[in-house]
Amino acid sequence: MDVPQTIEVSSFLICRWTTWTSLALIPWSLSVAAVEPVTAPAPDAGGLTLQEVIDQGVLGLNFEPETLLHTKENARKLADLWRKHLPLIEEESWKQSCKRDPSQDDFCPIVLGLSAREAMEAPEDSEVNETPELIIEVVPPSTQVVLDALKAGKVDTLANATSVQMYSALRRIKKISELNGAIGGALALETGFHCKNPIVATAIAQKVETFFPDATLKSTMYSLFDKVASCPDSEAADRARFRSAVHRIADGNCTGALPVLDRLYSSGNGEYAPRALYWKARCADARGDKLQFSMLQQKLLKEFPLSYHSIVLNRSQLTRLSRVLGTHMPRVLLRSHENPRLNAWIRAIEGLIAIDSIPFARRVMARSMDSLLKLEPELMLYLSVLADRVRDPILQFRFLGVVFRQAPDLITQDTLKAFYPLKNFKAIQEYAGSLDPFFVASLIRQESGFNPQARSRVGAMGLMQLMPRTAFTLERVSRSALLDPRTNIRLGTRYIGGLVNHYGNDAELALASYNAGKLVVDAWKNRYAGMDRMAFLDLIPYKETRDYVVLISRNYFWYHNLYGELQGRPLKFNSIQPIAKNKRRMPTVEDEAPQAAPGYRKLVFTLFE
Repeated sequence: MDVPQTIEVSSFLICRWTTWTSLALIPWSLSVAAVEPVTAPAPDAGGLTLQEVIDQGVLGLNFEPETLLHTKENARKLADLWRKHLPLIEEESWKQSCKRDPSQDDFCPIVLGLSAREAMEAPEDSEVNETPELIIEVVPPSTQVVLDALKAGKVDTLANATSVQMYSALRRIKKISELNGAIGGALALETGFHCKNPIVATAIAQKVETFFPDATLKSTMYSLFDKVASCPDSEAADRARFRSAVHRIADGNCTGALPVLDRLYSSGNGEYAPRALYWKARCADARGDKLQFSMLQQKLLKEFPLSYHSIVLNRSQLTRLSRVLGTHMPRVLLRSHENPRLNAWIRAIEGLIAIDSIPFARRVMARSMDSLLKLEPELMLYLSVLADRVRDPILQFRFLGVVFRQAPDLITQDTLKAFYPLKNFKAIQEYAGSLDPFFVASLIRQESGFNPQARSRVGAMGLMQLMPRTAFTLERVSRSALLDPRTNIRLGTRYIGGLVNHYGNDAELALASYNAGKLVVDAWKNRYAGMDRMAFLDLIPYKETRDYVVLISRNYFWYHNLYGELQGRPLKFNSIQPIAKNKRRMPTVEDEAPQAAPGYRKLVFTLFE
């Protein structure tokens, strides 16, 4: 369990659940009843504000009276089709008609089973290769074959090994002596081999980390990471570069880390680019370069305004952080000018909302997300409203997350309150006990998006995503009871409260444990003992947990700043702590004195005093 598993290569959306929905405390919640046309200016005549769309229950169909009735009629037919209520002869007639002329109505791509991406492709967009070349399928070795090769030092046979196979095989290695052959074999191979499959050296280096704090292994880890340092950009190569850079900075070697950080930033990798700027700033601060430090602070805030690393780096600059929030009311688009073919999908979603067929509208939106997330930011802002209407906070947050990255000027207090909703707050306050209710709300947002019916692939349930067996250790409760918001919050706060107690009020370790388990987190504590807290957070081996902790910490910051008046005042910030001079150990969060929110216990967070 010490090695990153498949989660390290999975696409992380936002941990097990990411989070988003609206609440009674803000004007984002919308009626999901059938929406009738409203009188308003045409969308292209200056545009509508976000608040107008919300207050008036606007749908783009409202401005297309010539297609409104037809779209509603076809929405009812699609709902009947999916409910299996549409007569077979009518279904076949509809499909045949769509095959003859797919452009005749907005529902044809859906009826024909096309994805939004396929529907966007015109016939001329795809070249037909009438004489395709012979394709030879490369079959990767089995996990057992990979394990045998690693133990025998035959790393050169692993050119086709997958990430899952490498980490699964390495997880079975329990002693450093069993890994020596693989280390020697990997170091003996030329860079060309490792650039073809950078996961080999990266995974072995991360396995070496599991035997820390043995200092003699540090040079071995660096040598393995360096094998892929010059390779083309890839998920595995970027991971190796970033981990190597953070370790070097933690060891007081900023000089060796800076070229790697420059490359990571230039690559545009969304996971590592803001982190690279953060650590470049920390290095500038360590060498006393105040001008460079200030420039990097502002650069990080401008390019990644909602990044946790940006907030941490700018935490002592309240005025600068406040500038992130615009004061204007954003305007929205209702149709795409850049990708007009996708307007059919938007109309289909609107039509299903208009007839109050919310589950099917949600299904169409979910199936077309990959394409919808490539639309204009102002249109995605409108689609985030539709996502709220179809009661899918996860989709709403995905839209808003992309909007904020692409168009920071659309970040306002109103849009942020949609991004950080505050539902079930009375129940949270009732059961939080000595925990800060905003801490609990931050966790719920990340786990379920305040969706009480949320279920994960592994069986976690409800607002706080409790596993039934975990809940049963707290109280004899049925699985169905975990879908009740009050029951889930009552048991979830007891569980996270116990973890906070276990780690001496260290909220970040408690969160990591809530996601990955106490045994794993305790092993990480031992492995990276005495390390700067931000370095520790960035080196958490599991991608899901690494992102989970910083995202909830970010949530906590914004909940206090958006809703702090509900319980007194926002928390105070630490000023940036310098890298310790003439020491191998960087200052830890334990060196700081955290300050509690009024009336609640003191939680240790990197952000707060």
